[in-house]
Amino acid sequence: MILALTLSLALTAQVELRSQREPLPGQILSMGVDGVEVQGQGVIGWDRVRAIDGPQSAMFEQDFQGYADKAWRTRTRLARGDAIDAEPLFEELFQTYAWRKGPTARVVSEGLLRCRLRRNAQVSAVRAWLALLHAGGPGRTGLVDPRTSLVPTLPPIWLAAPALDRIDLSVPGDDPDADPMIAQLAGWYELAATFEAGAPIEMPKAST
Repeated sequence: MILALTLSLALTAQVELRSQREPLPGQILSMGVDGVEVQGQGVIGWDRVRAIDGPQSAMFEQDFQGYADKAWRTRTRLARGDAIDAEPLFEELFQTYAWRKGPTARVVSEGLLRCRLRRNAQVSAVRAWLALLHAGGPGRTGLVDPRTSLVPTLPPIWLAAPALDRIDLSVPGDDPDADPMIAQLAGWYELAATFEAGAPIEMPKAST
């Protein structure tokens, strides 16, 4: 009886996406900061979710609707070309999603990266780029070269400026699933910035 009730509750739950009228088919397996996991669909980023109907609706409204609304509003604001107003909202979301994995983290990191590149904030853009790589992909719009993981508009070339004295591109070291390449890229970019700032540097050993 309990098993039948559990299955019934799972089947009646529905995920409504902002991009389509019909609810997304499939059982809701879990919800978390990174998105909602739907059977057969994978994890859906919160920026795509309008509502959740059924037994999980209260949980969504209490814990995750704020993320969903802000992520969607911020993403669409940038898509309209309003990077000035979108950047502070991406900054707020980045406090939660920096160095997380999943589709919502990708949207937030890529959006913040685009905003910072538009105003030529190269130093702070590097951190958003590294977070985008950690999130699990090069983004959805070709900003990152999928072969090299580099951003063509973000070379490790710096102009001497006070911001270089405070650059910190350290990446979290407590994630066993983190790609070691990200830490290597961060190290080379920080080395280039340190050199331009006039500080002594020690070249690391060459690696693949």
